[in-house]
Amino acid sequence: MAAGVRCGTGARAVRGGREPALYSWDVQGYRLSVGGVTDDRKAAFRYVDAALRSAPGVARGAVWRVALSLSGQPVYDRLGAVGWAWRDEVIGVVAWFEP
Repeated sequence: MAAGVRCGTGARAVRGGREPALYSWDVQGYRLSVGGVTDDRKAAFRYVDAALRSAPGVARGAVWRVALSLSGQPVYDRLGAVGWAWRDEVIGVVAWFEP
């Protein structure tokens, strides 16, 4: 789990009757741990894909829908997975699963 991101349900910030779309992404692998937050869903998938393609060995990544927590802590609450990906070291392909 990326730093500053936690699972849970709590109050959500709502703007104009709709919650703003935010996505966190993270990639874990051999000597690799990267992640971030963006308001662009496609960009989150591109970041994961690029990190996996450059990762040495086997690596995995995920994109999550998140919301800024109103708990007073500087964290995001995970609202659900948007996609998971992994890189197969043998054939070098990045595979995606979107629920």
